[in-house]
Amino acid sequence: MKTHKLISSFSILITLLVIITSCEQQQADPALVLDEVFLPEGYHQVDNPSADIASRLEELRLENPKDHYYYLQRNDVNAEKWIFPQKELKIEYVAHSEASDTDKKPMVAGLIVKKIQGNWKDEKFLIVESQPAPKYGLNAFYHYIQENLKYPELAKKEGIQGKVFVEFVVDEKGRLTEIKAVKGIGAGCDEEAVRVLREAPQWIPAKIIGEPVKVKMILPVTYKLS
Repeated sequence: MKTHKLISSFSILITLLVIITSCEQQQADPALVLDEVFLPEGYHQVDNPSADIASRLEELRLENPKDHYYYLQRNDVNAEKWIFPQKELKIEYVAHSEASDTDKKPMVAGLIVKKIQGNWKDEKFLIVESQPAPKYGLNAFYHYIQENLKYPELAKKEGIQGKVFVEFVVDEKGRLTEIKAVKGIGAGCDEEAVRVLREAPQWIPAKIIGEPVKVKMILPVTYKLS
């Protein structure tokens, strides 16, 4: 009799554990579900995106474990406007649809966004409503680089040519900051490209909803022997 009661109690315990485990598995991680209050107009969250988007999401989450990332899909891919004021959600990656017509650019299908924590103006944006630009135009800026860039003697001697890709931030006052060569050709060319940008005139800053913000950019600086 006691054995029967023990077996019955054990069975009930197992059943309860199974029910609890099942409920826990069904509950979604709150960090992965975006509050509808933050959803921009014309978008919906996709929990099971394509393999490439899921892979990119995983990369971002691993690189920045304290941040929350989401994939938003557009309700109407053909809608012209797809950038929204990034005060709550910062656009980190743009996914394009496959263009059926080879002459047309692919449409924006969705976005990977990050939930902004703290002051949104402290973020370094990639996509903005108004892009940063040199005060006197791009032609004048490239002319400044051409006039001030010195070809390192070692690079000349070794016949080194190519492009140095320089990353920098245009801050909310238009100053070029955090300048570094992210892909270079060596022989002093990388350091010289950084120097020229460090001494460059200020730019007109980028804007989001009329407010100046920081934007991260990459610029190629070309070295070519005549």
